[in-house]
Amino acid sequence: MTLKMIVPALLAISLWSVGSLGHTADSALRLPNHVQSTAISQAVKLGPVAAEDRFTLAVVLRLKDPIGLEQQVGRLSNPKDPAYGRYVTPATFADQFAPSADEVAQVVQFFKDQRFDVQDVAANRLLLVVSAPASEIQKAFDLRLDRYQGATGTFIANDRAPRVPAALNPLILTIQGLDDVHHRVPRSTLGSVPSAPGLGPKEMASFHGLETLTTPSNQTLGLLETADVAFDDIDRYQSAFGLPKTPVESRRLGDFKTSDAAQRFMATADVELALGTAPGLGRILLYEAQNTDVGMLLGMNRAAAEDLAQVVVSSEGIPEADLLNDCGGCSQFLEAESQILMEMAAQGQSFVAAAGNVGAGDPSQNSSVASVDDPAAQPYVTSVGGTQGRPSGSEVVLNDGHGLASGGGVSAFWPLPLEQAGILTALSQSQRNVPDLALHADPEAGYAIVAQGAWKKVGGTGSAAILWGAITARLNAEREAHQLPPLGHENPALWQLNQEKGPAAGFKDITLGGNGRYIAGLGYDNVSGWGAPKGDLLALALSGNTLAVKPHQAGPKVIPTDRLVITATPSITVVEQKVTLSTIGGAGTGAVTYQITQQTPNLEVATLTPNLFKCVIRNKTYLVGRFSAGTCTVVAIKAADGTYPEQTSDPINITINKADQLRLGIGTDPNPVPVGATTFLSTLGGSGIGQLKLKVVKRTGFAYCEIYIGILWSRGGAGSCSVQADKDGDNAYNPTTSKILQIITN
Repeated sequence: MTLKMIVPALLAISLWSVGSLGHTADSALRLPNHVQSTAISQAVKLGPVAAEDRFTLAVVLRLKDPIGLEQQVGRLSNPKDPAYGRYVTPATFADQFAPSADEVAQVVQFFKDQRFDVQDVAANRLLLVVSAPASEIQKAFDLRLDRYQGATGTFIANDRAPRVPAALNPLILTIQGLDDVHHRVPRSTLGSVPSAPGLGPKEMASFHGLETLTTPSNQTLGLLETADVAFDDIDRYQSAFGLPKTPVESRRLGDFKTSDAAQRFMATADVELALGTAPGLGRILLYEAQNTDVGMLLGMNRAAAEDLAQVVVSSEGIPEADLLNDCGGCSQFLEAESQILMEMAAQGQSFVAAAGNVGAGDPSQNSSVASVDDPAAQPYVTSVGGTQGRPSGSEVVLNDGHGLASGGGVSAFWPLPLEQAGILTALSQSQRNVPDLALHADPEAGYAIVAQGAWKKVGGTGSAAILWGAITARLNAEREAHQLPPLGHENPALWQLNQEKGPAAGFKDITLGGNGRYIAGLGYDNVSGWGAPKGDLLALALSGNTLAVKPHQAGPKVIPTDRLVITATPSITVVEQKVTLSTIGGAGTGAVTYQITQQTPNLEVATLTPNLFKCVIRNKTYLVGRFSAGTCTVVAIKAADGTYPEQTSDPINITINKADQLRLGIGTDPNPVPVGATTFLSTLGGSGIGQLKLKVVKRTGFAYCEIYIGILWSRGGAGSCSVQADKDGDNAYNPTTSKILQIITN
């Protein structure tokens, strides 16, 4: 919950106050921003819906203390807070944060008075399911429902926002179901090369470091699906790999209907991937609903209200931009999702979603601007991108060069979550960055599934999200075995681990590849997140190393005479260059690790503030100095073994100097340039964020030239103007100057 959610609530309350003082008891107000105006403006109206057509609506009620809930979730999810993991029950949540039973009864009575069927009142008191014929809906809300022909098919939409009694306006956040404009798309995709076998459960376990994790027999995984599943295919998958039989239960919600074969493939694949990743899982709950905004809310809210699944996954998505832009900036649906997701976080449930597959997120249907996916961009969701290649070798960002790539980017709506604040490599320091992590998702080297009785392969970020949901269930089982609470909202813990422990957090940094808009790099990036997790190492990191093997009982330790010495090659280098760390001496067989004990920026050469100098150890074997010049102090630690105690070397200082910039070039088009005309100047190369300056350094003949914001103007006669580019230094790079470019004027 954010200020973007709070302001509409306060506005509604103020309107209600005015209405209650100055209007009669039957006065009414329209709910704001409930018309898909952009979608309608780009479509052809076909005519009104039939009066007898029946519609199912989701009426979402407002939280009564959104700020208090946001603060409580922040504490429950923060491993450094004493309240961490002390999750609330659904009953406690409803009592503290949902509308009262009397308030819900007022809303129910209104719909009954308007001749609606009230089909369900959710246990969490946040959502009502009602239905009625189109004629009654139009009369009750004072609007019209029409059919339209759009670019991607037909849809239904209302012409005006629904009108409700003024007394109910502060209680109702949104009424969804008056249109069916939006449809989620599976973010899993089938591989096209059938000859190579797909990855089975053993390969999946090896890929992701799951061999030693506890069987998650007490864990329930929830999957949000818009199609039913083929149980025959699921049974064949389990039998082929000798997997334990896990109960799979369906929850069919609202107007759910069996959808097309392609969606059925993907829903079935979701179940199979979960079973292969987490053999022995307690059970899987399928929240099956129609592929509309209403269906998404019904599935989410049922999973939250019954609080049976410790982890809930959505492998489908929709561009966030479409949800916002189709109705000219509507945000009620996003806010409704966020309320439910906050309840899950408060109850200790994890929610995982696919980051999307196409380019840098997905191009919106009504805009060429790339967009992150919903629900992946929601602040209380763990968003999963994709990689390709072998984890033991070169693993890069998923991108097949033909339009299938890992999604990622920056939310246009959700502000920066607290855990992301201060991440130096994040693209945005004001909005939610996506994804949080990434897993193998190449469909051509994909995961084996059974679809319509045949073996196929599947990949994409939808598959990666299913895997991470199943891995989270296994991590929860490890924590349960050591009397630790479930992870719940995972992001604060995962981001803290990566910031504080680096490679020891259990993530492999993905530094190569991109999706056409964003590229991978050291640390966090907007296409692979923190990288690819290794389950066994992450389990250790998330449990404070309580899962480590019991130490070998040996005799007294022997003090070594062979002293441990750390070496660095080179010991003097420049920003972003690798320094190889190694040791000489030391005794025994204990593993050597390196630890940064001090980071001292060189303030004498810094030209910008703040000075963000940072030392990072990568892949356990080399050090990189980042962002500025300074000195890194490092020690080597050799672990104890059966004979020798732990040994620590004397510290060594590594000097990080500013680097020379990449060669700076200058060019222009056209050249020559007619007298009185202009030509555009351009530069290539250089490094850092220093200011770039263009200047005329020499004139010959009758030439006279001036430069304005990258454009050279030939104001004199024939001759030549010589131009040069200078780029200032910054904290990381020395200043540089290009060669002189001669421009002929005639």
